[in-house]
Amino acid sequence: PTDEDTLQGIACLLTVPAGYIRAIDPCCGDGAALQFLRKRFINPMSCYGIELNKERATIAAQQLEHVLNVNTFDCVVGSNSMSFLFLNPPYGDVVSDNLAQADKGMNRLEIQFTRRCLGFLRKEGVVALVVPFPSLSPGFCHYLARNIGDIRVYSAATDRFNQVVIMGVKRDMNGEELRLIRDRHRDLLVNIGQSISKAAILPTSPVTEPYQVPAIST
Repeated sequence: PTDEDTLQGIACLLTVPAGYIRAIDPCCGDGAALQFLRKRFINPMSCYGIELNKERATIAAQQLEHVLNVNTFDCVVGSNSMSFLFLNPPYGDVVSDNLAQADKGMNRLEIQFTRRCLGFLRKEGVVALVVPFPSLSPGFCHYLARNIGDIRVYSAATDRFNQVVIMGVKRDMNGEELRLIRDRHRDLLVNIGQSISKAAILPTSPVTEPYQVPAIST
């Protein structure tokens, strides 16, 4: 589970406008993370969770409006249907017969979860991704830099799992006109993943330029 100090730091980076807001946690556990975050905002969020463990899913269903007790890779969530994605996925290697993929450093469970779940977000939807910084392989950093804009990286409040919080918005960052920004984001991520540089410290009060979670048309 994500510690409350880290969640509070994420909340300080967000603003939630009036409108219909959908938030999803595809590894929601008992639902505490989304419940904590939405209580920090005046405007409501409709919260969705996915949890494989039956006991935790039952608890999550008491806090979140919509909870599926299923493997995230075995369910259907509408593409571009969510305003906010909170993702603190499980970590570890996955078995892959695709050596080319493995060579690019993409054969990690947390990376596969990210690739699967980013599609849930609408364009300009906000993502908060919590992963260990050693997971930031060059291949993963390249993927993130091409699919997420306005990237900022923060150290989690606890260093127990060497985690960082990657904040950004879902945005197509391909194209020559975006190359400099894309390369800057990639280099930022790679340098943190290789311990060349350190991530920023999470804020403890609302920032002046927060990420605005977009509403969803109903």
